[in-house]
Parts: sequence; structure tokens; C-alpha cells
Amino acid sequence: MKDLIITKSELNDKNRYVGPVDLSDYHGNLKICERLGDVFFDDINVTGSIVAAAQSSIHSDGNITAGNFIHVEENLIARGSIIAGLFIKAGARIRAGSDIRAVLDIRADWGVIAGGMIKAGSDVTSRAMIQAGKSIEAGASVASASDLYAGGHVNAGLCIRVHRNLTAGGYVRAGRDLHVGGSLDPETKQYSALVS
Repeated sequence: MKDLIITKSELNDKNRYVGPVDLSDYHGNLKICERLGDVFFDDINVTGSIVAAAQSSIHSDGNITAGNFIHVEENLIARGSIIAGLFIKAGARIRAGSDIRAVLDIRADWGVIAGGMIKAGSDVTSRAMIQAGKSIEAGASVASASDLYAGGHVNAGLCIRVHRNLTAGGYVRAGRDLHVGGSLDPETKQYSALVS
């Protein structure tokens, strides 16, 4: 599979990609060189993987979609959805205006935030807040070393572990273990008692 490597020469003075290749339908891998800072794109839709090296972040005005994995050393931000055929990993934050979805893991050191739903076939993990405007679903575990907030339900096949507070607009269900170090809001506590 071919690689498209983004360097400083493909960016304008506002650090926006202006290269000749249409990234809204690219058959290959997208690689962003290190030390480019915040790099801005329109839609990104690639059949392969998306990788951004150290000190480079990805910002999209639309969606970010990869047929394989997405691995960014800094921030991964989209106004639309972020979707990967394998996993999504960011050294800093993952933030989407709509959904964040991966077949395997979704991991970010400093927060996972979605305006829509967060859905992973395996784990959703962060050392900071995990927040979704709709539901959070994981085939294995949901784990936050801070707070967890969902506008809808939270459902994990194995465990839910939240170091501080958990708030949900719907039920909270873990197949094996539910641990909240802080508080469950009264409505969430009622729903979790019914289904745990």
C-alpha cells in the first residue's frame, strides 16, 4: 500500500494542507512528519492508516476515517466523526463533534470527547475525562482516571472503572465489574442498580 507523506512544503502559511492529492478518497496510508504543529485538513478518508509523528496534531473540518488504524502523538480533532477499522490512539486528546468509533481500542492520555457516541470493540481508556453527548459502548472495558460523562447509556462487556465521578443519562452496565471512586449521580445510581 502506498504512503502519502505530509511535509511542511504541502502546507500554506496557516498550516493547512494544500497538496495536490485529494485526501477525501485516498487509497493508501497518510503519514504526517514530526514538528509540524497543528495541521489542518478538510475531510480525511484513507483506506490505510493515519500516523502523525511527535509534535504534530491533526485537525479536520469534516471527518477523519481510516480503514486501518489512527495513531497520533499529539491531538486528533475533527468537527465530524473519527472512525478507524482497527484502533485509535492519541498521545494527548481525541475530540470529535460527532462519533468516535473503532473496531478495537480508543485510547488517549488527556481525554476522549465526542459530541455523539463513543464505541469501541475492545477498550475505551484515558487518564483524563471521557465524555460523550450520546452513549459510550465498549466490548471490553471503559476506564477513566478522571470523570466519565455520557448523555445516554454506558455499556461495557467486562468492566467500567472511573477514578472520580460517573454521570449518565441512561443505564450503566458492566458485564463483570463496576467501580466508581467518586460519586454516581442519583438518577445514574438508580439505573445502574437495576441492571448490574
